[in-house]
Amino acid sequence: MKLLRNLLITLALLGVAIAFSSCGEDDTTPPTIYFTQSQDTTVLLQTLFDDPGVYVEDNKDLNAEIEVESDFTDELSFNIDSTLRVTGDYEITYTATDLAGNEADAIRYVSVINVASAIAGSYDVTAVYEDIPDKNFTSSVSADARHSGKVRFTKSYLHTIEEDNIYLKIEAWLYSEDHSIDITNTSAEVNESFGWMATPDNPDEPFFFNMDAETALSLMPRYTYLHIHTQVFADTVNESDYTIRGRRDDNGLPLSHITYVGDQLTEIVIIGTVTRGGAAPDSFTETYVPR
Repeated sequence: MKLLRNLLITLALLGVAIAFSSCGEDDTTPPTIYFTQSQDTTVLLQTLFDDPGVYVEDNKDLNAEIEVESDFTDELSFNIDSTLRVTGDYEITYTATDLAGNEADAIRYVSVINVASAIAGSYDVTAVYEDIPDKNFTSSVSADARHSGKVRFTKSYLHTIEEDNIYLKIEAWLYSEDHSIDITNTSAEVNESFGWMATPDNPDEPFFFNMDAETALSLMPRYTYLHIHTQVFADTVNESDYTIRGRRDDNGLPLSHITYVGDQLTEIVIIGTVTRGGAAPDSFTETYVPR
C-alpha cells in the first residue's frame, strides 16, 4: 500500500514538472495564413471591390487573439464612391501576429483590368487616306488606365510632312447600339470614367458593374462599334493642330466597328476625318488585323 502511495506521489510530481516545463517553453511558431478566396484575383476597373480577407490558425492562440493587418487600402486606388480607380497589378500583404509576437506574411495578387483589354494587343494595319493610299504599318491598341471601355490606337493616321513622320493617337469608346446611351442624344450626361458603356436604363454606372471579370470580358462582343469623339492634337514639330472626328452613318451610328467571328475578334476598322489647321478634312480608313 505504501509502495502504491509513493508511486502515485511520484507520478503526480512528474506531471507537475512536465506541466511546469511545458508552460515555460517559448512560443516561436508563427500563425498560418489561409486565403478566403483565390490568392490570384482579377477585378474590373470602376467596380466595387472589398478586401476578401484571410483566416488564420495558430499552435497556441485562439483565432480571435491573433492580430491581422493588410495594406489593402494603401495599395489599391479608389474613387470617392469606393470603386476601383486605376488599372494595374498589385500585391496585397497580410501580416498575422500571435500573442507571443510571432509574425507571418502572405501576399494576394490583384489585377485590376479595363474591360476594354479584351481588344488590346498588337495589330497589322492597312490604311487608306485621301492623299496617301494603301499605307501599311504595325500598331497597337491599349486599354485606358482610368476609363472603362476606352481604348487608344497608339499609332494612327500615319503620314509625312517635310520628312517628319506624323502619328496621331486616336481615342475611342466601345459602343453598342443596344447597350449604350444614344450618342446622338447630346443632352445625355455620361460619366467619363466609363463613357459610353453606361446603359439607357442605368446611366449612372457601367453595364458590367459588380460582374466578375470573366463574365464581363465574355460580353465584350456586344460592343461592336467604336465611338470616336472629336479630338484635337498639337503637332509641335510642324506648329499645327489636328482635329480628328469619327464618321457616322445616316442613323447616327459610328462607322468605326469591330468584327467578331463567334467570340474571336478578327478585324477593327476605324473611319474618320482629320483636319490640319484650316485645311480641308482628310478622310481615312484604317483596318486592324490581330498579329
